[in-house]
Amino acid sequence: MRPAPCPAGPALVVVVALASCSAHTSTARRATPEIPERALLLWEVRKGGPPSYLHGTCHMDIPLENSLPAPQDAKLRGARVLVTEVDLHAIDPLTAMRQMWRGDPTLVSDLGPDAWHALIVRLRNVAPAPMLAYLRPWAAWAMLIAPEPTPGKVAGTQAPPLDQAVAATAAGARVERVFMETVEEQFALLHRLALQ
Repeated sequence: MRPAPCPAGPALVVVVALASCSAHTSTARRATPEIPERALLLWEVRKGGPPSYLHGTCHMDIPLENSLPAPQDAKLRGARVLVTEVDLHAIDPLTAMRQMWRGDPTLVSDLGPDAWHALIVRLRNVAPAPMLAYLRPWAAWAMLIAPEPTPGKVAGTQAPPLDQAVAATAAGARVERVFMETVEEQFALLHRLALQ
């Protein structure tokens, strides 16, 4: 579904930080048991009429209440429309897994020996090196930025990725959702990403 021109009313646009997650890394380091008093990645945009909001997210397990704490979370629940890059519920996990791999083990030559060694050391608990060699570059990058499981935490008990939490909250509040691209378009874009 493509975004249509929006009539007046508050909107919230999720900006997914695919190019750099440094803001989220610093947010995660600052996170404490206390909820911050302001949204760290929320910007208001005004030009006449009601405001729109931009909320930066990344595919990271930062709790929604840390990124969009009360009372700013009401801006999401009260939005007329939520615009995101893609419908996360339309992504079949098995299809996504297949998109991450290539037919040839070329990641070694793509990266060069030093970067390849650093990658296999960092991902040694994720997959063996011969398997990692078949990853597409963007998939290797995604694995590198994914937070490591917290020691002692049962798998699956970590917070969901922030963009999924935003989408679920909007769906629960019956906020209309529109998407900027299809799943197929997103994978095509990821496959074209250069290493540099």
